[in-house]
Amino acid sequence: LKADSVVLNAGGVRLSAITGKDQPPLGKDDLSFDIFAQELDSHGEPKAVALDVAPGQIVRLPAKTYSVVASYGDANARTTADIDVKAGKLSDVTLTEKAAKITLKLVSSEGGEAIADTRWSILTQAGDLVTSGVGAFPSFVLAEGDYTVIANHEDGQFQRIVTVVSGEDSDVEVLATDRKVAN
Repeated sequence: LKADSVVLNAGGVRLSAITGKDQPPLGKDDLSFDIFAQELDSHGEPKAVALDVAPGQIVRLPAKTYSVVASYGDANARTTADIDVKAGKLSDVTLTEKAAKITLKLVSSEGGEAIADTRWSILTQAGDLVTSGVGAFPSFVLAEGDYTVIANHEDGQFQRIVTVVSGEDSDVEVLATDRKVAN
């Protein structure tokens, strides 16, 4: 018997993401990838090839160009890139997310205890809602930029402008002072 060799026109990709130079790779708790073919489906949308891929997971694909969407957190931190999968090769691709995680707390004075039962809204500078949540210490992953953070507690509404810098996770205090926003 003579063995024939078969060459498959396929390769693999292993994806990861960072938030900046000298930053460690993001973990699977807050990060996932979606891979799309360049072709469109019957609805005119890019054809999904692999969804909710974990960082470090190897995905085997036919050799060609794909679009990758990295989702960091569940608010607005998304990065897209085109990748080339080469036959017989495993490609390691690292994307850079322009985002950071902020943890919020409503306090009666700087450095004070967080006030429980606070409802949070995070808005773009144009006033569009990005995300919301409830709690004393909620954390949100946000794309780099400026936001208005609004804290609602009992009958008071308090706000602060926050700048998110890529790779710089931060704790943000909103002061529950007399500077209330009209409802």
